[in-house]
Amino acid sequence: MKKLNIFVLSFVFGSCLALFANAKVVFLPSHDSSIGLGGVNNITCQESGYTYSRANCLGGLYDACPSNSSYYKGCCPEGYNYTPQQCTEQGKQPSTDNCEGFHKCI
Repeated sequence: MKKLNIFVLSFVFGSCLALFANAKVVFLPSHDSSIGLGGVNNITCQESGYTYSRANCLGGLYDACPSNSSYYKGCCPEGYNYTPQQCTEQGKQPSTDNCEGFHKCI
């Protein structure tokens, strides 16, 4: 009788464990542009509003595209390229106004 109880308890316990063990294996292709940020490219950055780059902005750039840091959402006016420390290192004063932390050196 004791062996039967142990067997029944082992069977019930094992069955409960089997119910909660739902491991899955998923095979992904080696490259699929629809997975993660792998498919985000320059066109997607530009379509998402990240239209500024070093080529078309004479001021500081801010808010980089997550998938391509060559594209930015914002561009400061010409001359607002420096941090206060960079102005001080040049022997100049940073402007009192700023654009996203970028100052003119005066």
